[in-house]
Amino acid sequence: MSLLPSHPSPSRNSTLRLVHFPQSHLTVRYGSRKILGTVTLQSGGSYTGWSASGVCSREALQQKYDQALTETHATTLYAETTECHIKRMEKLWTDTLLMRSDIALSCAIFNLEPRETLRECQTARIENFLHWVLRTCTIKKTSAVTTYWRQLSQLHITWWQCRISPQTLKEIFVFIEGPLTKEYGLDNTESEKPLLEAEEFMEVIQCHWAADINIFPNERQRVQVAAILLLAAYTGSRPGALLHITYRDLRLYVEKHRRTGKHELKLKVTLTKTKSGQKRKRP
Repeated sequence: MSLLPSHPSPSRNSTLRLVHFPQSHLTVRYGSRKILGTVTLQSGGSYTGWSASGVCSREALQQKYDQALTETHATTLYAETTECHIKRMEKLWTDTLLMRSDIALSCAIFNLEPRETLRECQTARIENFLHWVLRTCTIKKTSAVTTYWRQLSQLHITWWQCRISPQTLKEIFVFIEGPLTKEYGLDNTESEKPLLEAEEFMEVIQCHWAADINIFPNERQRVQVAAILLLAAYTGSRPGALLHITYRDLRLYVEKHRRTGKHELKLKVTLTKTKSGQKRKRP
């Protein structure tokens, strides 16, 4: 239940009038959409005279404003696996600058500190780090070195809440694809990833229903596997997101086609376990 002022466009001095409602709590609205607060109703009581300034005072807004100025917010949401990779890169970057014998002497001379060194983001420092990675780790492909560089960029965002400059990103990518690949003889070829054609997918579904000899503990699981295969084909979502779908994330409804006027059965899927951690809806 919502209570609105008498005028469609509430003025600055508009007040809210509340009438008795037989519930323990009542949500108060000012205007058409903004929720201002919840009033606790006593038995047989009523409340009048609530104003916008009483619910959202100037002091409260000023406090929120000052808090926003002092807080730092992450610019990107990362999945759990990505955060694990960032922590691994943090240890690798820190150990490289502080513990390794081949760089310890330069750290002592130049007084390097991991966070500040990454913040300065000098191209020569990053190139030296990639050289060390290739000499100490077993890496044979250029794409693997590029992954290390991406994770180091994500570590920069985590530490300093800002991204590396586009010019530095471009210079390092060119360095990895060119001189670094040539010096260490890295494989820069891309493996083909063929797509599954519609006819091949139909054969997979047919095999699942008609020719599969596997026995499920519960035959409902056979239906669930078929549903996951169809959702993967139609939405292109990640396997982790599909495997976390529950029945409450599925909504089956009937909608009328705009042109033909025929009723169509549609399914809306809400993905709760995505890479960024945000809910996404797929028709």
